[in-house]
This record gives sequence, structure tokens and C-alpha cells, in this order.
Amino acid sequence: MIKQGVTDVEVDDESLTREEVEEQEDVEDAPDTQPPGGPEDRSLLDEGKDSKFRIAPIALITHYVCNSHRISAFVERWHPETNSFHFDFGEMGPKLDDVEKLLGIPTYGLAVQQKDARDAKTLVRYLLGVLENEAKNALAEAKGGQAVTFGWLRLYFSDLRDNDTDERVTYCSRAYLLYMLGCTLLCDKTGSKVNVSPLALLEDLDRVSHYGWGASALAFLYRQLGQASRRDTKQLSCFLTLLEAWIDEHFPVFNPVTNPDYTEDLPRALRWVSRRESGTSQSYYRQLLHDLGADQVIFNLYKNHRQVVPSNAFYTGPIRAMHIVEPHLPDRVLGQFGLVQQIPADPMAPTYVLRGVKKYVVDYQWTGSDYLGWLRKVSHSRVGCGEGIVGGSIAERVDAVLAVVDNALGNETLQPLELRVALKEVQDILRPTRTLTTYFMRRGQGRGQG
Repeated sequence: MIKQGVTDVEVDDESLTREEVEEQEDVEDAPDTQPPGGPEDRSLLDEGKDSKFRIAPIALITHYVCNSHRISAFVERWHPETNSFHFDFGEMGPKLDDVEKLLGIPTYGLAVQQKDARDAKTLVRYLLGVLENEAKNALAEAKGGQAVTFGWLRLYFSDLRDNDTDERVTYCSRAYLLYMLGCTLLCDKTGSKVNVSPLALLEDLDRVSHYGWGASALAFLYRQLGQASRRDTKQLSCFLTLLEAWIDEHFPVFNPVTNPDYTEDLPRALRWVSRRESGTSQSYYRQLLHDLGADQVIFNLYKNHRQVVPSNAFYTGPIRAMHIVEPHLPDRVLGQFGLVQQIPADPMAPTYVLRGVKKYVVDYQWTGSDYLGWLRKVSHSRVGCGEGIVGGSIAERVDAVLAVVDNALGNETLQPLELRVALKEVQDILRPTRTLTTYFMRRGQGRGQG
């Protein structure tokens, strides 16, 4: 059975997916239908109105079928401790770099996490503009009290008209984004409903683009693959387009079908045409992976499409999707960046772990401002003034840079949030640099006079 974002995949009577810990629903109750219309149905918004939210590309690249036998063979090789597939020649796995290239959505930005204390009914009532009874009935229809069905979203928000008020447009915009997230990046195993907690992140539509939706998609994929690698699970619930496109890119041995209409300005996931399994079995794909050699794999996918690897591709630490926190460990797959694999560091240890048959609960410590903190940690000793400030001693050049940063931070109306955060990091890094530079210069002058 194939559903949008959900697949039943069997491995010799071992199933391959896990229930959401919060809901603990019986997988046998999952309906055998796709979400109505799917994320390609843009009737909830006029064409292009979601482009400013930075997640628009996923509405164009969603697959409605998948090769469940092939996915099952890969899931057998997934190790949730390292968040990677293990092969005879080493480890491989989708990383932040792949998400940006394959889906065309950014991975940097604010963490996708729930900090809102409002309950589900309040979120639906005030952020979607429906009456209290309607909100209550919508949550009851989806069962569990934390989700609404895709059918309900279409019923109430698919009739947007040109003469609607700005308030109505805002409600429909939130509904559309929630619908699209539930069909793709944050889909659950039911294939028919979406948890309403992301609505809190959609309250201010101007801030939707500030979130790292790509990182959240990867964290969600990691968690679902981890659940799927356990025994007695029956479904894999995640954005399968990301996983299948990653497999197609790296493993030409599977003879992926190319899209003749693909152009380089499109997300790379559109290079491939998804297809169901035909004339093959899981044992066939299992044997292919068993016999696979390093010479049959394309490691450094993007070397001909860019001059340098972006720094955030090497971010090592936790990534988040609402309550889910998973480690991102690119040092285990350096070959995917065109580098020689070294002995990686020990993987992050969870603060709590229960990878059982009936329950799958794993908690990792969340460090908050993850990427900028990591960047400062690994690059602090290499920060220099370069040639951007002309003339003067190092101390004078540091002072000149700080003067520019201080002036920029002093004008709150001109700087977007991400730039202000980055400038604050530069400020924090350079101030101690100036102090140390002054100290050592004075010390050196004192020795010279002696």
C-alpha cells in the first residue's frame, strides 16, 4: 500500500516504521487514501503567493508513488545511533547539504520548535479564524485532539476569492502552509491529517521564512528512519521524495529514470521520475546493496555545480523538528563532500533512549542557538581581519571592523533578524580579539624596550 509520504514496507515479516510516540495509534487504522489533492493542489492560495515562505519548491516535487522494496532494503542498513546507512565500504546518509540541493529549500534559520503554550483548540480558533465549536469539531473529527484533517482544511479554506479581506487571506495562507507541511516535511503515518502545533510558527507570516524548514525535514526523516529500523513496525512515514531522490543521485546501480524536462535551475529532486517496484523484490535490492562497491557509488554529487562547499554543510550538532531532536554528523560521511574519510568522533549520546518493540523514545539535548554557536566554536581561532580594512596595525583594523558592526547594530530598523544575529556574533568574537591583540602588542613592545 502506497500513500503520500507513507509506505508499508515489509522485510521478511519485519515491518519498517514506527508510531509517533505522542499519539501511539494503531497502524492498522491508517486509511488507504492519499491526502485530498496533495501539496500540488494550490487552490488554497493563488499561484506564487507562498514563494516568500522559502518552502514553495516542495509543492512541485512531491512523489505519489515509491519503490517500497528498495526503501526497505536501505532501511535495513540504517543505524539511528549515527544517522547513516552502513555499507561494506563505509557510511553514507542524507545531510543538510543534500536537503538544500535536492529540495531547493534552505536549512539555516531559526529552529522549528514549539514554544507556544496555547492548546490545539486555541490555535485553530484564533490562527485559522473559525468559531469555537467548529474548532472543537475539527479536532474531534481527526481524533486525538491535536490534529485536523486535510479534508477539513480544504472544506474551509479552498474558496479564497479576490475580494476577500486581508484577514481571510491570512487565515487561508496559514491553512495552506499547514496543509503543505502536513503533506510533505512533517507528514504522519495516517496520510489524512496534520498536527496543528506548527500553526504557532505560522502566526506571523513575515517570519515564516526565518525558520530552517530544511533542517526540520532532515530531523524528521532521521527519526522516522530510526523508528523504521526497529522490529514489528509497519509503516515509514516521512517525506519519501527526499529519501528516494537521495538514493537516485548516489546509486546509479538502481538505474533511476531521468526527467527529460529537468533544467539546472530546478531542485535536483526533479531530475528523477519516481516509479513503483516492478518485477523485483526486496531480496533483489538487498543483494544489490550487499554486493555494492565504492566504485559504483557517486559520492561528491555537487562538485561540478559549485566552487566551494557551504560552511553550514559541515555543521555538527543537533537539528530539530518540533519535539524531535536528532544529531547531524557529517564527519561520518566526508566522502560525500569530496574529502578523505577520517576516523569520526563518537556520535552524540542521547539523554534518554528507549528503542523498543512497542515504543521508540529518544531524547537528545537541545543546545539552542546551534549553527552560529558551532560556527564560532570551530572558527574562532581562525578569525582574522583579512585585507578588507586597509592600513594600520591589526588592533586598528579590528577597531575599524568593530566600529562598522557597532554602527550597524545600533540601527535596529535597517537590519533583518538573521543579519543582526550574525553581526552580534561578529561583535562577540572581535571584542576579545581586540583585547588580546592589544595585550600581546604591548607585551612585545615592553620586551623590545628591555
